[in-house]
Amino acid sequence: MAEALGLYYDRVLTPAYQLLEADGPAPKVLSTFVDIVMTDRDAAGMPKGCLLTKLRHSQMDAGPKLSRQIQESEAALITRWQTFVERSIANGTVATDLPSNLLAIYLEAQISLAMWRQSRGCDDETTREVLQLGLAAILPSADQHVSLRD
Repeated sequence: MAEALGLYYDRVLTPAYQLLEADGPAPKVLSTFVDIVMTDRDAAGMPKGCLLTKLRHSQMDAGPKLSRQIQESEAALITRWQTFVERSIANGTVATDLPSNLLAIYLEAQISLAMWRQSRGCDDETTREVLQLGLAAILPSADQHVSLRD
């Protein structure tokens, strides 16, 4: 399983990290995340859900090496979300008084929830709308928002 997580890191998490590290405005980055999360996984030949999310939920059953990898992967993801939040606050595309580490955890939780819903076979349109609502909550105002509808 540790090898699978390593492959997952390379194929899934690395592109997500690159998106978070790109110098785009928060609404565009968040819209792109919605599109990525809501990709038709059957058509793409990908399993539904998120391996890291599934592993975190079963971490108590993992051995020490895998458990450490899960924790390190989660910490790296939160750190990148936090950097994205701080940059977005600095450039004015996120307005908040909340600590950036709290917002990073919140954003990652929104993505994880959407992927969990996918893995459970929940309606895609409802999952998309819930994800869009959760992500849009950090944007400064209604006039500066991600188009929540395709």
